[in-house]
Amino acid sequence: MHDVSERQPASAGRSKSAHDERTLVQRATDAIFTLDAEGTLTSLNPAFEAITGWSRDDWIGKAFPGIVHPDDLPLAVELFTHAMAGGGVPPFELRILTNSGGYVDGEFTASPLLEDGRVVGILGIGRDVSARKRVESDLERRGAILEAVAFAAERFLGSGSWEDSIAEVLERIGRAASVDWVCLFQKAVGDDGDVQRNLRFEWVAPGTSPKADLPFLRGSSYAGSGLDRWARTFRTGGTINGRVSELPAEERPILQALGFGSVAGVPVYVGGEWWGTLGFAARAQDRDFSGTEIDALRTGARLLGAAIQEERTESALRRSEDRYHKAVDTSPDAILVHQNGVIALANQAAARLLGVPSPNALVGNSVLRFVHSDSRPLVLTRLQRLREGKAVAPVEEKFVRVDGSTVQVEVAGTAFDLDGEPAVQVVVRDVTDRKRAEEAVRQSEARKTAILQSALDAVVTMDHEGRIVEFNPAAEEIFGRARAEVLGQSLVELLIPPRLRERHRMGIKRYLATGQQTILGRRVELTALRVDGTEFPVELAIIRVDVPGPALFTAYIRDITERRRAEEALRESEERYRRLVELSPEAIAVHSEGRFVFANSAAARLLGAADPQELIDRPILDVVHPDYWEVVSERTRRETE
Repeated sequence: MHDVSERQPASAGRSKSAHDERTLVQRATDAIFTLDAEGTLTSLNPAFEAITGWSRDDWIGKAFPGIVHPDDLPLAVELFTHAMAGGGVPPFELRILTNSGGYVDGEFTASPLLEDGRVVGILGIGRDVSARKRVESDLERRGAILEAVAFAAERFLGSGSWEDSIAEVLERIGRAASVDWVCLFQKAVGDDGDVQRNLRFEWVAPGTSPKADLPFLRGSSYAGSGLDRWARTFRTGGTINGRVSELPAEERPILQALGFGSVAGVPVYVGGEWWGTLGFAARAQDRDFSGTEIDALRTGARLLGAAIQEERTESALRRSEDRYHKAVDTSPDAILVHQNGVIALANQAAARLLGVPSPNALVGNSVLRFVHSDSRPLVLTRLQRLREGKAVAPVEEKFVRVDGSTVQVEVAGTAFDLDGEPAVQVVVRDVTDRKRAEEAVRQSEARKTAILQSALDAVVTMDHEGRIVEFNPAAEEIFGRARAEVLGQSLVELLIPPRLRERHRMGIKRYLATGQQTILGRRVELTALRVDGTEFPVELAIIRVDVPGPALFTAYIRDITERRRAEEALRESEERYRRLVELSPEAIAVHSEGRFVFANSAAARLLGAADPQELIDRPILDVVHPDYWEVVSERTRRETE
């Protein structure tokens, strides 16, 4: 009988590791799951329930395609098949069904589960990135809306009639806001004083039917179609915005007949009087238009109103100049116009943004005076593209106020002619608060990740100069040093054996200078140094902490002294057992599924083989007399049941 006492430390170590692993999985904020080779969910952690609203019992034992958005399923199946074939799978995104019937956006990583070298399943980790996706979508939409407003300002304030540009402006607004219908109604007053509306122009998204030929949109009464409240609201400068299902009952029929679930409208004022209405609508029942979208609609209405007003003036030159100034002055965003790099026009919003008392204080200054040095190369490149007649996409830049403070802005630029000379118009929006909030969220996520990981083994963080800035309790226990003692000290001098220190220093210098790495992101085994001078083996993983400023590195360290001892004891035990069997005078053979898989020398001599290897993979019945085949087969069957 073999003594297994030497294996106990390894068993205890594995038990503790398994316990720690289960604790981490249960406490993780990311969903952690496993799939078998058939794609069936075999385990889920509590985070899955928090993210999706499902109970784990709802999905354990079911195939994963049922919870994946149909449009994402081909990718999911392809990645699963690839992973089961042993291929690497990069991070990917899928939409996951929630208990409420909606979907959350998830970012996933997947790795194969191996058993005897074979892939038997998949281990996956998923994180809910719905909030991030919404922020990205909102940022993208904001940029498109800025472009649309800048385009409207350029078209309405350029030469020619506003009617020549309105169709393209409506399309730009519609596509930027991702709506299904953008419309312009003009107000009319009947002989009896009844306020009526006429659909003058519209843009419809692909898949949406045009409405221009519908009789109840031409010369129809606001009051007669249940929209008397709208007329009162627009007359006083108010806005209509909401889901059709939540509007007053008398207003719903006409909107439902048009097939829309959400609507928004703002008045167009010309010469101080309500001229008409600019609006858009979406077929979706749950669409809520953001403040940015309503502001864009208001700005478009103001620009349109200014354009119509200017067409009523007698002087073409006065009309062009007044129209442009009014549009710029009414814009909620900062607008600057510069020629040959010198500011020629600015609105009040630009004056507020850059910290000057009035727009005139900006005129005559170089536009680069207000551009931060970090952004100047980008600005110069964009200006060159505009001079070449090329479009430029909205970008984020840094501006400098007159008091020297920095402001983060989002900028859209358009080239046009002003008084016959080339000019550039920029529409600028202050995004400082948004960037600050995004940075706070990102740092919070980094801290939470570090806290989660540091709850396990020793965690030691050092700065770009190799000084220790964090040293958790597990590290104190492993290295025998107090946190207060090591903070600010050189990690190399305290924790690395002398013979390895120079190599460590060179590795850090090489990474900071070139980005070339040898152990970052990998799990390696090396030797560490305790306070009493003894060296011991550790398992080490180092990551770079994703924070702004100088580099920070966090090391996750596990003392593997006991594991090494257990492994060595196991190897010695196995070697003793192998020698015992090999030197035994008794014939010893092992078979599986009716074939030899091992035989010692005594077995080879007994069965007439020159070498034990000649027996390997031979059927055992080859060496059994036929009279005993049935007996041997029956005994083998019973022993394997």
